[in-house]
Amino acid sequence: MKKYNKDVLIRTVAAIALAGAICFGIFYKISLKDAGQEKYEIKNVADKNYVVKVKDGYNEEVLNISLVDNFIKNVENKKSDEVFIIEYEKNKNKEVVTSLQEINYDEKKIEVTNYDVSNEKEFKEKEKKDYFRLWKVGDNFGAKIVVTKSEVEPVINGDILFEYVESNTKEYK
Repeated sequence: MKKYNKDVLIRTVAAIALAGAICFGIFYKISLKDAGQEKYEIKNVADKNYVVKVKDGYNEEVLNISLVDNFIKNVENKKSDEVFIIEYEKNKNKEVVTSLQEINYDEKKIEVTNYDVSNEKEFKEKEKKDYFRLWKVGDNFGAKIVVTKSEVEPVINGDILFEYVESNTKEYK
């Protein structure tokens, strides 16, 4: 009789532990969907205020570059705006975020926030820098988004935020 009760107790404890582990795994996966890579999947950002660049080897595709044009117009008109630049690299049938920048204009300055994307589960703010002007320069073979710290600073001395091939751009529909 004692052995029977002991077996039932062991099986009950094992079943409860297994159920707990399964529940923990399900809730853990659900909580990760709102963080890091999952939150920034292309399908979740392409229709928002994100400029998206996807690199696949030597090929690249850029979506929503017109957001930069609108941002530049808003800066010129002293109107607040926000845009994100996110870059992906294809890796075994999945896109991995390699760079994320948030660019804000508050009618006085342009603030660029770079994020550390090395931890796939959580992207953290890495650094913030203030600028005065944002430029779009280049042609079909090589274009850049450049920021400068003053109105008189030449574009060539500015910081490059983003490089792309203009002929590889399209708008997300």
